[in-house]
Amino acid sequence: MKSAISEDRATDERPPPLATGSPRKALDGASAHHTEGKPLVSVVIPTYNRVDLLPACLDSVLAQDYPSFEVAVVDDGSTDETPELCRRYGDKIRYLRKVNGGTASALNVGVGAMRGSWFKWLSSDDMIEKGGLSALVAAGEGSDADIVYGDLTEIDHEGRFRGERRQRSFTDHNELLVELWRHFIGSACGSIIRASAFDRVGLFDESLGYAEDYEWWLRAALIQGVRFKHIPTPVGMYRVHPGQISQERKEAALRKQVLIRKRVVARLAEASAKDPGLAEYYAEMTRRLRRMYGPLVPLVRLSGSIPKSATVSYFLSRIFPKISSQIYWAGWPPLGP
Repeated sequence: MKSAISEDRATDERPPPLATGSPRKALDGASAHHTEGKPLVSVVIPTYNRVDLLPACLDSVLAQDYPSFEVAVVDDGSTDETPELCRRYGDKIRYLRKVNGGTASALNVGVGAMRGSWFKWLSSDDMIEKGGLSALVAAGEGSDADIVYGDLTEIDHEGRFRGERRQRSFTDHNELLVELWRHFIGSACGSIIRASAFDRVGLFDESLGYAEDYEWWLRAALIQGVRFKHIPTPVGMYRVHPGQISQERKEAALRKQVLIRKRVVARLAEASAKDPGLAEYYAEMTRRLRRMYGPLVPLVRLSGSIPKSATVSYFLSRIFPKISSQIYWAGWPPLGP
């Protein structure tokens, strides 16, 4: 979701205070498609000036065969015809409007207003595949996972098929952490989160500007030990817009990832000081990473810290994937330069 606020306003490596999840409201039946005995899924759609794409997004949710869900559109201060569009959907959806504050702030409003036992973030330019909700909930209810993610279908701005994004499954949580530290796993449109996880992890970081999903997942997995489950089936349609995959955007994303990792490490160090068990876990992860990447540390120092130039990291990742991995891991004390 694009926002009117600056996407690059967050530069402070110190993590800001985070609020915990707000209490969920009791189900009153309004704007919810609810079937007794089926876990309610709260589909939260943050939007900002997406009146052209929002109908396809909403229609994909309302066409789901899963019988128990609610739809909440959180309008982050749109200046187009979004309010009028949402009114046309009547009581099929809940419409929540707020002052513009960015995607994370809109998501946090949705978390506070949700009434379900599962949270589903769906960007207003994306869609859910037919049967997607049913597949995700079945996998979640049949496991102890708090985050369930599936594969994706990639489409262009006009909705034309571009390809498939197959995700990776993990049987070992530490293995997942290694991969998640390098890059985001899954996608908002292809996942669900157990609502109770917000009480442990807290809300989305509103200071980042974007990539709040990556920060939340990393914080959840690394500090709180939240478990993930993958289902090998397409559950979401991810839309790629012109300019989204430009070199400039890639470099900006790399810089944002560096900031996020530094903040999460700071949070982990703080939590470890209060929890001996977490401190030992942190030490074991460090030993594991040293065994995996220790010999490559000098190469990282040659290229600068993590990274001084995102372009260096990008091209190294294309030519030498393992070296690129070590650049990512250089942010993990005590492996860093």
